[in-house]
Amino acid sequence: MDILFKQFFPIIMLLALLFFRVKHKKNDLLVMLIFMGMYAFSSNFQFVYRQIYQLLLIIATIRIISIFFKNNFITINKNMRPMIYFYLFILLSGVVNKIENYNLYINSIINYTMIFFTILFIYKKVNTLEKINELFNFIVLMSIILSIGVIIEFSFLHSRIEGLFSNSNYLALFLSFGYIILLFKKRSFKPIWLLIIGLSILFTGSRIVEISIFILSFYSIFLQKNTIKKIVTVIFLIPFFTIFFTLQQDFRKETKGSDLERLAILETSKLIIKDKLLTGVGYAQFQVKFNQYIPSSELGEIIGKRKEIVTHNDYLRIIDELGILVFLYFIYIIYNNFRIKKTNLYQYISFAFFVNMILFSFAHNNMNAIIFWFALLLPLYTKKISSNKYA
Repeated sequence: MDILFKQFFPIIMLLALLFFRVKHKKNDLLVMLIFMGMYAFSSNFQFVYRQIYQLLLIIATIRIISIFFKNNFITINKNMRPMIYFYLFILLSGVVNKIENYNLYINSIINYTMIFFTILFIYKKVNTLEKINELFNFIVLMSIILSIGVIIEFSFLHSRIEGLFSNSNYLALFLSFGYIILLFKKRSFKPIWLLIIGLSILFTGSRIVEISIFILSFYSIFLQKNTIKKIVTVIFLIPFFTIFFTLQQDFRKETKGSDLERLAILETSKLIIKDKLLTGVGYAQFQVKFNQYIPSSELGEIIGKRKEIVTHNDYLRIIDELGILVFLYFIYIIYNNFRIKKTNLYQYISFAFFVNMILFSFAHNNMNAIIFWFALLLPLYTKKISSNKYA
């Protein structure tokens, strides 16, 4: 059932995009294809879906470079500076550190380069609030359709669902973006759609996403002006999430081993920080250098026989691979987004996207993912667009 779902459901997602485009054509078609691809193709290794997604990114890269040539390499919008600085940090890490696996390092740089140009292309094209609104509506549509598919798949498998992804947690992440938009926007049958997406997230068994949507649900309630509506919503949500988290345990019976592994990685990271505080071990090198820092304890034995492993945490990855200064810069980016004054609905949604992403980063590695940088930069861009100073 899982293989069949991965093979045929992307066709439904593509048809949904074509149907959506009949009445919604504000955004560049390639932008919409990329976002549809994130849901249906990005980590779907059936047929040639993954290769199609990579082709979309290559086309976006070529198009943005051609725009630079036509405009004599106009100045890149300052909101891209975080990605540019990280690019420099990544390159510098290859100079100040001994790179043990150059293939891994070079492939990671190529991947980051593709993501950089794709993000640049997306924000070059999605440059008005009307286009952001259309994109948000499309994300909701993708989330609802995929959620219905997940519920159908769960009715057959009765286990954690991956959907069109290779990892249940990333399925939950992408579904959560549709859930977040629905929290803030008015929409017909809104409670039903929230329930459908919420159930599908439950079937993924992703704890960090469940915690995130719990926090953001109450954040959206806090923003409501009607006190009675706040009270009624809270009265409904408390038992709902109580049942939600109780049922969640049935889908996470295997977490003990995973949790112990994460603890072992944390102890390993502490030793790396102690030894390489300033420079880290080099970008994309944790997974091959970690065995030099495994603690001599029972926790260490859990990962001692592993040949490769990742940090499962963006914060640990940054400080382990790029050092304390880059880590502090990343914290500054987060702090700066919290400081942005929100003046409209799109800025509140953008902020919720960002919070969802940085919470997810506590449990997973996302730096080489388009959605990570899209969510991280979204508050900056919606602020720029809202001030009518977008160039």
